[in-house]
Amino acid sequence: MARDYKHRASSRKPPPQQSSVAWWKWGLIILLVAVFVFFLIFLKKTGSETEPQQPKSIPVSSVKKEPESAKNSREPKFTFYNLLSEEQVYDHEINARKREERIGKGKKSKYMLQAGAFRNYAEADKLKAELALIGIESKIEKAKVGNAIWNRVKIGPYISPSRVSVLKERLKKKGIDAIVTEAKS
Repeated sequence: MARDYKHRASSRKPPPQQSSVAWWKWGLIILLVAVFVFFLIFLKKTGSETEPQQPKSIPVSSVKKEPESAKNSREPKFTFYNLLSEEQVYDHEINARKREERIGKGKKSKYMLQAGAFRNYAEADKLKAELALIGIESKIEKAKVGNAIWNRVKIGPYISPSRVSVLKERLKKKGIDAIVTEAKS
C-alpha cells in the first residue's frame, strides 16, 4: 500500500486578527479634541474682550468731532480706520508710483516717513539720535490724539517714491519699521 509522506496542514484556519485600537489610544484622541475645543472657546472669549488700541499715526488736524447722537449710542464708532487708509501710502502704492515715475507720469506728491511715535519725549529723542548716527535727518513733532500727547519721529519730506522706498528698506535693515504718509502741500 502506498503511503503519502507529505505533511498535511490541518483543516482548521487560524482566527482572523482583530485590528482594534487600544482603549488608551481612543482616550488620547478624545482628550486632544476636547483640549482643542476649549482652546477655541478661550480664543473667542479673549478676542471679544480686548479693546482696540489707539493708533500711532493719526494726524491731529484730521480727527473729526462726533455728533452728539453718535456719542449717545451704545455701540462705539471708530473713524481712525478710514483716516489711516486715506493718508498712509502702502508698499504696493509706492511700487506703482515708482513705475509711473520711471515713465514720466508720476504723481507730484511729498512723502513723509514716520519712524515711531512715543508718549515719552526722551524715547523719541533717542530714536532721532539713532537715525542721526546712520545719516538720516529727522524731526520730532508733537501731536495730540484724544487726551494723550504723542511725540512722532518724522523723516522727510521727499518727492521721489524711489527715494522713499530705498530709505524705508534701509530703516527696515536697522530694525525700524516706518510708515509712509503723504505730506499735505
